[in-house]
Amino acid sequence: MPQRVMSVDELKDYLAHGGAADLRGRVRGSKFNAVAVIHEGIRYHSKAEFAFKMHLDLLKAEGAIDGYTRQVPFWIPAAPVAEKYVLDYLAWGRKGNSFIEIKGRMTPDAKMKIAVVQHHYRIQIQVLPARRTYAWRP
Repeated sequence: MPQRVMSVDELKDYLAHGGAADLRGRVRGSKFNAVAVIHEGIRYHSKAEFAFKMHLDLLKAEGAIDGYTRQVPFWIPAAPVAEKYVLDYLAWGRKGNSFIEIKGRMTPDAKMKIAVVQHHYRIQIQVLPARRTYAWRP
């Protein structure tokens, strides 16, 4: 099969969409139709994840939390190869740590990984529906 070469316009379109355009110029959607957001050079996997980041910024400005970080990796020990689970947000403050996952749709695989991480690391992960990202309080 001959290899297809991108034109300059196709490459610009590909880069403008964060590498998410196919060679025919169509934008490729995510697995669950989440729309990625790029803000200040940082890519958020969905609008809900970005909205929650803005919500955390407000809570930090109010003094309700001391800080937060995103995309926290947890290793799941499994045979024969360890697998990685990436938590959306970890917020901390005077009341302790909060482990937050934003989910539009809870798949069986996600449920299993969350349960294993909670058991192995002895933490409680709060799973927030994507439509309710502003309702969270520490």
